[in-house]
Amino acid sequence: MVLGAVPDGDKYWVRIGGEPGDGPWSWRMNGHHLAIHVEVRDDRYTVTPHFIGSEPARLPADAAGLDSGYRLLAPEEDIPRALLAAMDSDRRAVAMRGDVAPADILTRFDSVADPTVLPSGMARGDLDDAQRDLFDRLLRRYLDRAPADYAATCWAEAREAGLDAM
Repeated sequence: MVLGAVPDGDKYWVRIGGEPGDGPWSWRMNGHHLAIHVEVRDDRYTVTPHFIGSEPARLPADAAGLDSGYRLLAPEEDIPRALLAAMDSDRRAVAMRGDVAPADILTRFDSVADPTVLPSGMARGDLDDAQRDLFDRLLRRYLDRAPADYAATCWAEAREAGLDAM
């Protein structure tokens, strides 16, 4: 069920799956540079997958009342760039898809993401200690957007499953 959208311009909508309070249910908010999916089952919930973007990446000089040059998602850009810079050329060739970013989200119009369109990348276990630290900082950056208890549970589950396979 779509609850609403902004007419003209960038569209946002909320979808609710199932009946709140009556078994598992979910809500999802999507729109330009935003996708959040929350599933509720008994007293547990999951907050995944999610996507947050920013356009422009850096506020222009004429941004009324805001700090010119401010970067909303600076760590989300800086940490992976530092990780790539810390890799030798062989590792970087495995980790990067190519020299040019895709035009848009690869599974944009699919109701279910197809992992076969994504390159395999590099496992955390193939990184050296400094690179693993950057990888973990980036992972925690995304996890810590969720409520603290949930983020801690996700981190513990990831560690138990084996971080090096990521």
